[in-house]
Amino acid sequence: MPTTIKTPGRIHRFDRAIGDVVFHRLASERSPGLITGIYLTPDAAGYYVTWSDRMETRHYECELTSEYVPDYAGE
Repeated sequence: MPTTIKTPGRIHRFDRAIGDVVFHRLASERSPGLITGIYLTPDAAGYYVTWSDRMETRHYECELTSEYVPDYAGE
């Protein structure tokens, strides 16, 4: 379900929601991650994703997909 966050003078729309399962487009492993947060900075917006190794990293929308795509990983 899309998420909308309003800040002064701007509306941010996110196609993914907290709790969605995603894959990193460029990762060679098929390990899914879980969206655990949304971040906003003056210059960017994106998602916090927690991976199976319990590491949380920040990602832009274009880096994530809801399905594993072998072509992106060079397979």
